[in-house]
Amino acid sequence: MRTGTFSRRWKPRLACLLMMIVSGTEYTSASDDALESLDPLRWNHRVVLVHAPPDLAEHAARNLTALDEQIEDRDIAWFVLSDDGLSTNYPGPVGEGLKEWILERHFTPRPRLTGTVLIGKDGGVKSRGEDLDLESTFELIDSMPMRQAEMRRNNRP
Repeated sequence: MRTGTFSRRWKPRLACLLMMIVSGTEYTSASDDALESLDPLRWNHRVVLVHAPPDLAEHAARNLTALDEQIEDRDIAWFVLSDDGLSTNYPGPVGEGLKEWILERHFTPRPRLTGTVLIGKDGGVKSRGEDLDLESTFELIDSMPMRQAEMRRNNRP
């Protein structure tokens, strides 16, 4: 008789507790997937970083978005940073600390006006500059051995 009473009283509570644990685990996993550094992009993406004042950052993000097909073809993940925040084409969640991580590692000291960085799939810095010149950036990427191999695999000149 006691076992039946225990079951009736505790089953709903245990089920509720189990649901809370499962829900909490899912929430933790989702936040753990947020991009907190550029390290997870290594070997999968080239990275273009732009640091600019808000009005120029907005213009840079529009230019990058307009060339989405060329960006995607070259496996580029881009991040545009300004005092107002961060814009990106990265499809997953971005951690709150990513902007500071990028600033600390790639824009210290901070550029006076604008700064750009191209990072290869191997994680190495390939170029730094003041202006975002996408034509030159694409030419540089297309001249890289890894990109040459990708184009050969995809039957592109």
